[in-house]
Order: sequence, then structure tokens, then C-alpha cells
Amino acid sequence: MPGCGRGYDVVYLGKSGHFGAVTGLDVAPSGAAAATAYLASQGVPEGVTVACADFFQFDGVPGGYDLIYVRFDRHLGGGGGGKGEHVVPCPRPT
Repeated sequence: MPGCGRGYDVVYLGKSGHFGAVTGLDVAPSGAAAATAYLASQGVPEGVTVACADFFQFDGVPGGYDLIYVRFDRHLGGGGGGKGEHVVPCPRPT
């Protein structure tokens, strides 16, 4: 989840029970720290984390991801600064 901000969506997805692991990303150290603090205050399950990293340079986690959720399309060069939600399925290699 690039640009995870305060971590609200990371907590929501982590507590949903649909995912074994959730990783929020924020390129700003202050944003990653704020999200990490919020996660700690919400008692999220193990495997729900935040990393301070650039989405386009992040190596991910071993085993990859089942999906990538992006809240604002401008993070992926959508242009126009429009807001939107995107869920990109990421099939695992066989």
C-alpha cells in the first residue's frame, strides 16, 4: 500500500482477516513513523507492518503479494491529480 499516510487503511486491511500479511509503504520517514505508531495503538495482528520506502524501488516481501492496493492514482502517474482506488491482483508465479 504505497503512500499509506497515517495507516488507517493498513489497519483496516490487516484486521479484516482476508490477508495473512499487509505492508504499508510511505516514502516520508515522518509518515512511516506516524503509521507505525498508529498500528501499535490499534493492536494489529502479526504481519501487519509499515516500511519507509519508495514504492518504485521497494523489493517487497519474500513470496510477493496477492494484490496491491493504491488509494490515490497520482502515485502511479495517473496524471490530473484525481483521486481513486485501485486494486491490482498479483498472481503468484507457479
